[in-house]
Amino acid sequence: MKYLIGVLSILMSLSVFGQTHSLGVKSGLSMTNVSSSDFVDTKFNPGFTGGLAYDLEFENGFHLGIDILSAQKGFGLIIQFTNETGLNNPRIDSEWVFKYIAFPMKAGLSVGDSKFSGIFYAGLVPSFLTLTEVRIPSFDGIAAQRLDQREVVENFDIGGLLEAGLYCKINEKFSLLGVLDFQHSFSKTAGSAFASARHYGMTFSVGAKYKLGS
Repeated sequence: MKYLIGVLSILMSLSVFGQTHSLGVKSGLSMTNVSSSDFVDTKFNPGFTGGLAYDLEFENGFHLGIDILSAQKGFGLIIQFTNETGLNNPRIDSEWVFKYIAFPMKAGLSVGDSKFSGIFYAGLVPSFLTLTEVRIPSFDGIAAQRLDQREVVENFDIGGLLEAGLYCKINEKFSLLGVLDFQHSFSKTAGSAFASARHYGMTFSVGAKYKLGS
């Protein structure tokens, strides 16, 4: 957190050179999964992403940005239970949920006119785990369960980011935005038991940003 505050302080201090600072909010829906040789037939899982977005724009259209987001990732997985006689019970669709505080740090370029513009970013997304659980629905008279899995999941994740955004300028201060991004983790999701698992997925967000200063 001290590092993040330091980065923001440096970016804000650049205003003396004529750059434009903007602060915004955004939220949206993510569809995520894991790439892994340890899991078979995983499914995409929906989740919520939302938080604050800071952007520094230079006169040549170059941008630096950093967000603070609550981000949910995960995947669906079919679990096959076996009873005491060795017979298979029905296949159960479980849901693996991972919640993070994420800090996307990115650089990019904008193109467009005074009303509409597109911005294309690439960057890194360090994330810190806040919750993980396996959600198993009720079956055969057994109540639904939520099992804490933090002991087998890594507390830190870092991945790559590609992002494309469309901005609509309302007035000199306010703009509306729509953003589509793709992320893929570099670090493993779980411990040695599932060492090949990596998060990946897409998020579509909408929001608004406000130009700081005069």
